[in-house]
Amino acid sequence: MALKGRVEVKCPRGCGEMDSDVWSFIRGDRDEELKEALIDGELNLLVCEECSGVFYAEVPFVYSDPAAQMLVFCFPDSFKAEESRWRDKMHEDYAQMKAILTDDKRSVPAEPQLLFGIEPLRVMLKADREMEIEVAVAEALCRELKLPILQVKRSFARGGGVPWVLPCRLSAKAKTATLAAVLKGLDELLARNDVLAGFQRWKVVLSSSKQLPPLI
Repeated sequence: MALKGRVEVKCPRGCGEMDSDVWSFIRGDRDEELKEALIDGELNLLVCEECSGVFYAEVPFVYSDPAAQMLVFCFPDSFKAEESRWRDKMHEDYAQMKAILTDDKRSVPAEPQLLFGIEPLRVMLKADREMEIEVAVAEALCRELKLPILQVKRSFARGGGVPWVLPCRLSAKAKTATLAAVLKGLDELLARNDVLAGFQRWKVVLSSSKQLPPLI
């Protein structure tokens, strides 16, 4: 469910104002073409009617993907000077969004993140895509190794640059996952494929930790 609106924009080269259609809300899990346009740097990219110059519309938009636990309020770079103001605006809009979506809990997005400029969001989405490939490989290997998989809170994993799944080798008597069982599972997974960089990072992080990360 993407939303588009017509706004008045101005070319940064000093040309006259013009009316253009721009995207204000994108569901990354439903609007695949728009997600690709965003990753390719083409979302809300306009052509000036006077000079034919190409520029981004200086308007904010929201990117949401509940399944990936991602909700980003993306403001133009020029808004960064008033970050406190726009952070307050983000939390205000988020509260309204949650109220509207209370009848469908699955659509209530993760806690919001504030970004300025489209590039940080593009980088985040590209990293997510690369990690999805590594997760798919690891899940296939875990099936072969008969290793149970734990689901980590995806927003937490994203912040640490690690996969959102963890292998776990429970002992015959164990009923719940433990840090030791996860470390053992990581050892088995990496023994089968030691180029899984994200899981190598997990091993380093958890080897010095005293508890498991937040699980789903």
